[in-house]
Amino acid sequence: MRPVVLIGQRRPHEMCLFAAGIMLSVGYVFGPEQSTPLTQQWQWIVASMYALTFAGGVFGLIGCLWRTYSMSMGLEQTGLLLQSAGLVIYLVAVFTFAGWAAWIPLMIFSAWLLANLVRAWDIQRDVNAIRKAAARTE
Repeated sequence: MRPVVLIGQRRPHEMCLFAAGIMLSVGYVFGPEQSTPLTQQWQWIVASMYALTFAGGVFGLIGCLWRTYSMSMGLEQTGLLLQSAGLVIYLVAVFTFAGWAAWIPLMIFSAWLLANLVRAWDIQRDVNAIRKAAARTE
């Protein structure tokens, strides 16, 4: 029987990326420009990107600090996937607007997106291993 290895919950780089997502979006989500009606399509796209990034950061930080392991992993995975959705919107918008002229932010945010998706996959794999191990003991 292969042992199940649980990865530590508090990873400093993940917590920094969740906090960065919150800091990048808090000014737009709660700022004064949100009091004006969103009339243009691009305003809706930007607002949805910032809202997803903000929500992902909040869920992820709560998940990193939660005590129960299964709930913690679920919240962290939710945060990672929400932030990933916001980053996909950002990448498409930047590439559509600036093309390859914006290759530096495209590479930075693509790396962030890839790290989020890999970690979400790792969490799913760990949760499945725990469920299989629990099913064998019953």
